[in-house]
Amino acid sequence: MNKYHDVIRVFLSEGKKVENNFANDLLNECGGEIKVASKYEDIIKHIDLWWKPNDKDKWVSFDVKGLRRDSRNNDSISYENTWLEVKNTSGNPGSLLGEQTYLAFETKQYWIITRREHLLNELRKNIVDKTIYNINPYENFKMYQRKDRKDLIVRVPLSFIEGNSCKKIKKH
Repeated sequence: MNKYHDVIRVFLSEGKKVENNFANDLLNECGGEIKVASKYEDIIKHIDLWWKPNDKDKWVSFDVKGLRRDSRNNDSISYENTWLEVKNTSGNPGSLLGEQTYLAFETKQYWIITRREHLLNELRKNIVDKTIYNINPYENFKMYQRKDRKDLIVRVPLSFIEGNSCKKIKKH
């Protein structure tokens, strides 16, 4: 196995841990029932898990986002900012354009939950500069596309996510 595949395997393993932590905290605080999304739902629709609050409610979907670094060149986690994905590395719709109902963002002490459509609409209002930067601008609300990639991502402050949230769940 080459180094790239080893990095991907670790990345996916860490992602599953974050998703499991969120699922456990959601169940502890809100009850209900959880089911894991299919591989197709995960990759194409950006759905990591489904939650049903009780027998009378419908299933709702979540895309879970762990803590992020400000750049790939920095190993330290940012507790102030996160990245929102408009397009993925293949140029396909990113998590902001997925089919999930909610996005759940990990912070130091909480999970911040926001409706995907609401967050997308608010993000559009905050992106004034339509330039797509090929070098990390290290500024919030600037669109960034990594060299030789088809992705499109935007760094935002976690306070922006929190200001557009519908619920916070304490991490345990």
